[in-house]
Amino acid sequence: MQPSGNTADQYPESSPQMKSVGEGFALVDGAQSAGAEEVTPPIDSLINNIDPLIAEMPDSDDMSLTDSLTMLSDSLLFMDNEELALLDSVPRKRGALEAPVEFASNDSIIFTADNMAYLYGSGNIKYQSIELSADYIQMDMDSSQLFARYSIDSLGNEFGHPVFTQEQEKIESKEMHYNFKSGKALAKESKSQQGEGYILAGTAKKMDNGIINMTNGKYSTCDNHDHPHFYLNISKGKVWSGKSVVTGPCVLYIEDVPLPIVLPFAFFPFTDTYSSGIIMPTYGDEMNRGFYLRNGGYYFALGDHVDLSMTGELYTKGSWGLSGQSAYRKRYK
Repeated sequence: MQPSGNTADQYPESSPQMKSVGEGFALVDGAQSAGAEEVTPPIDSLINNIDPLIAEMPDSDDMSLTDSLTMLSDSLLFMDNEELALLDSVPRKRGALEAPVEFASNDSIIFTADNMAYLYGSGNIKYQSIELSADYIQMDMDSSQLFARYSIDSLGNEFGHPVFTQEQEKIESKEMHYNFKSGKALAKESKSQQGEGYILAGTAKKMDNGIINMTNGKYSTCDNHDHPHFYLNISKGKVWSGKSVVTGPCVLYIEDVPLPIVLPFAFFPFTDTYSSGIIMPTYGDEMNRGFYLRNGGYYFALGDHVDLSMTGELYTKGSWGLSGQSAYRKRYK
């Protein structure tokens, strides 16, 4: 049972006391009053001495440096773009193309929910220096792959064959696959001009470095490109566009008839400068000597002023012949 009465009287050491300071009063803790005589100045004294306190306060420019809103303590301010991209809630897709893809069609363009685009009627796609046109084009916008093919009219005629163009190179085919990211293409029954001749390939694969690997191909200088009257049937070969062609075993055909002329390999250089090369023969028919091949052989560029041509002729009734021709030219001033 605790005694009644004033708490300050019962615990004089811990109870606060009021002391007179000048003309006012201040509340002082009893524990402190027992020791040092440290008191709080009265309110009137603080009001009278406010001017020195204001003079000692920092100005607004110094206070702005310590503002929490402008302090450079936020970790985001010290992150680069890659670290900020990792914090993005929507991840960035990798393998994006380096340039926009432009596409158009004369008939219609259909987009599906699985990011597929279908171009009907003279479709055309452009990407950097690459252009592809065909009557039908199918494009996968997620994998950046496309497929193009020709169409057939009501009479059964083919039209709108895929035509692939890159700078000075032009390839026409019946079907073509192309990948924008890898730069590789796969063409079936393709046709392209190389030098003064044409190359027809059953299957041709264009690499990203411009080299074309082909199988079941033909090389001819005949004007009829689709069905040449004479050609070299090539089992496999490699084409450096605008430079040269190297082939494996090849056989000479005339009117789709193979001749007993087999080459283990062949090399056809394409250049605008003065160089050596193969002279393609001409063919025909004579009453006395039969079918023939004439003026076929090799041209030797021996120097800047002299050359040599070695040609031959062959007839189906047994006749044959060889000839040579040389020329020398020197212009004197």
